[in-house]
Order: sequence, then C-alpha cells, then structure tokens
Amino acid sequence: MNNLSTTIETIQNKIIKNINLRLIELDMTQQALSQRTHIAQPTISKLLTGKSAFSLEQLIIISSAIGINLLSIVNDSDFINIPLKPSSSIDLIPESDNLALDTTRPAFKGYLNNIFHIYFLSTVTGENRIINGNIEFIDTPNKRCKVKLTISTGKTNLFGEEITKEYTGNLIISIQQSTCYCILYNKDIAELSCLSFSHMYLSNEDLKCRMCVALTTSSGENRRPTIQRLIMSKYSFDLKNNEDVQFLTSQLRLNTKTISIDRTDLEEILTLDEYKKYKAQLVPSSYAESCILDENQLLALNMKLAEKINLINMLRDKSSAPKNNKIGTNTDEFLFEYISERSDFNNQ
Repeated sequence: MNNLSTTIETIQNKIIKNINLRLIELDMTQQALSQRTHIAQPTISKLLTGKSAFSLEQLIIISSAIGINLLSIVNDSDFINIPLKPSSSIDLIPESDNLALDTTRPAFKGYLNNIFHIYFLSTVTGENRIINGNIEFIDTPNKRCKVKLTISTGKTNLFGEEITKEYTGNLIISIQQSTCYCILYNKDIAELSCLSFSHMYLSNEDLKCRMCVALTTSSGENRRPTIQRLIMSKYSFDLKNNEDVQFLTSQLRLNTKTISIDRTDLEEILTLDEYKKYKAQLVPSSYAESCILDENQLLALNMKLAEKINLINMLRDKSSAPKNNKIGTNTDEFLFEYISERSDFNNQ
C-alpha cells in the first residue's frame, strides 16, 4: 500500500473512531443517526465499517448531527510523505449507494481479476477488418478496479514483435443505471475512450460475455468522434473460422430490431436448403430493391433456435446497418450553418 492509501486509511479510521465514541456518549444508534442526517442506514453502516469513504458533505452533515467537528480531527502531521501526483478522473467521483467504486461491494463480483477477449470492427473508412485484443479487470490495494485494455494492431516492429496499443483506466458501476463504465486513457497517443455495458449481479460465477458501446476516435487520416459496438467475451473467437467471423461482423454492426437487406442478397440466403421453405414468408410479393425484416418475425419462424440465430447472423452480415457512427465534418458544418441562420441566435 502506498503512502497516499495509508494516509487515507489512517484519517478514515480516526474519523470512524471519533464518530463511534460520540455515538456511545449520546447513546445514539446508527438508525437514529440515519434519521437525523437523512443518510441511508446502509450507507451509515458502510461508512462506519470502512467499506465506503466519507464525502465532504457527509462529514459536515454528521458533524452537525453529533455536535463535533470531524474536520478538525485531521492534523498537519497526517499529510507527511504523501507523493504529489495529478488527480485522476476517478478521484473526482464520489462513492454512494448508487455508484460503486469500492471493489469490496457485491456489484464487482464476477468482474475482478478476469481477462476477456475483445473484438470490434475497424473504424478506418473502407477497411473490412475485425480488430481483437483483451481487457483485464484488476483489483488494486486501494479497493479500486483498474482496467487494462490491449489492442492488437496486426503490425510488427523491426524485430518481428507484435505492436499493440494499451489503454488503462477504471471500472465504475452505476447501480441505479444498471451500467458499467470504463474510462480509458492511452498516454502515448493522448486518446481517451469510454466503454459502457449492462451490469449484472453475479454471486458464484464469473461474467461470460457482454456487448459494449464504445465512444472513441476513428483511426485513419481523418480522425472523428465515433460510436461503435465492442464484444467482450471469455470465449476466444477464431478469426480464421468463417462461422465465428460472420457472427462477429453481423453483431458488431449498429443493429436495430429491423433488418434492411438488398433483395438479391435475401433471395440468395433463402436458396440454402434449410431456409428455402421460408422464402414466401420473408420475400415481399411486390418487387422492391430493399427488403425490411423484423427480428421478431424471424424469431417466430418454426425452426430450431440455433437455426434462427444463424439465419439472423447471415441477414445482418449482408444488411445495410452501419459499422459505426462518425461525427463527420459535414455534420459540424450543417449544425453551424443552421444555427447561424437563426435570427434569435444572431441577436444574442
């Protein structure tokens, strides 16, 4: 444990000790303190057992409730030998009942000390390639979840060694939003990215997979803010296996419930023996160059679930769904021109 972590723990223990002594003096229970401060009793319990860190607001409210200045407990000597370093974004986010940063909380079960394979589509315009790598969730001594993401560039250096891009950050879980957030940073190229995915409570097993949304910057010459999907999986997809590749490319598109596909591609897929009999149900009788299919319509077909998934994957692989969404230069220009034409804006 470093000097900063030790100092934080020492100060927190001093505060907890003084609160507990004062509660004994006042013959006040945690429940009574909760009622007086309007801080939830479970939160009070976590604060007084060291499972959660106090916020400044909580210290002020509790000080007022029990009649002592908890801020005066901290002495100048408590700050000796603390290494100076820039604060990270996670230091600015307070722990709460609905926001989990402390890795001792149940929300982190199934995530910690696990490595997952990751897959996403290249953001270079015109490049049809699956990028792979891995993401690791590491439990640190200061009870925070460090995230390390490594991306394979598919290139090697002069010594034949693989060139990778590495990002580090933290995992934060919003209980209220049922969402996990990974804020990642690559210092070599000065890039920040954010991953988010649905949170799942896990008691006795590890997380197997998740579909993530990535907010990043596109690669290539024209770098633009970009949204795309990313698959995180314990299963290692074989990028030389056509079935695995088709599944990845179909699911990594920005899909919706409806599938828009060229009529010729749809008819070609429905020539396969296992799907021939569904042609009349799926191909419109009136001619149209593009066909719109609803996923629920496909799931209602009388076939095995594995066959339905395979059919949906083939359709999505040929669909018009975009691989990502970039904020292009035209978008910024159109926005600026539209606003500039508004008289009420120009008069401000």
